[in-house]
Amino acid sequence: MIDEKTKLILSESEDIEKILNDELLIEFGKLHNIPNKENLLNLKQEVVAKKGYFLNVKKKYALYITNSGGVEVDEMYLKGLVTQRSDYPSLTKKNINKILEMLLKKDECSFTEIFNFIEKTKKEITDLCIKGDPRVARPVSFSKPLDKYKVIPAHVIGMQFWNMCVYDHFVPGTRGYLFKTRGINEFEAPQKAVENSKKIKSLDCVVLPEEEEYLPKYFNINVDAMVKFAWTDRIEELLKPIWDKIYPNDSKNEEEIAFF
Repeated sequence: MIDEKTKLILSESEDIEKILNDELLIEFGKLHNIPNKENLLNLKQEVVAKKGYFLNVKKKYALYITNSGGVEVDEMYLKGLVTQRSDYPSLTKKNINKILEMLLKKDECSFTEIFNFIEKTKKEITDLCIKGDPRVARPVSFSKPLDKYKVIPAHVIGMQFWNMCVYDHFVPGTRGYLFKTRGINEFEAPQKAVENSKKIKSLDCVVLPEEEEYLPKYFNINVDAMVKFAWTDRIEELLKPIWDKIYPNDSKNEEEIAFF
């Protein structure tokens, strides 16, 4: 059933179209000698959003759409947000979507519920980081041969780290999941990994092949850096306009709430 707000918007649109055609366009036609039968304006209805949430930068927002082209729908339209990007972890995007639904789909938004969800998810992501689960790691790709890079990117060095310490896998065209690390545990790692890791200048990240289920336990995962990238920074970016509503004792922004 169409809600009252949507009914009002659709009704007002019809009234505006009627006024334009029955009054303004008739006078316009007289001035330009256009017959009434050839003088008609149709207002194209695109979407009606029940709620919207806007970040304080251009082209970053979320809309909860309830009507599209005159047809009832139940859709989220997202523009420029984390969920639209391929270089963020899958679990991050999934949980950001849940927060947006809490903000927009419920009649009354509960900041306490959002706070509890953020903290619960942070613990979940921390536990998965410790386990080396790729769902919380950054997707990366080896896009071109090494000699085509002016400066070899950190994630490609992380792929070389894997090739030298575990098994040869990464070549141009392959993909994987980047983990921030603090090198390897020499007491648990195979001798090959210990010896070859000493040949690598930077050991601050390693890339796990797509087909692997978990990162080997002898890699020392930088959990703090992983959680910061996969969750903390993403939450602060998303919720900056309403930060003081969720964390009243840790306000990062003085702007007014960004809902309509």
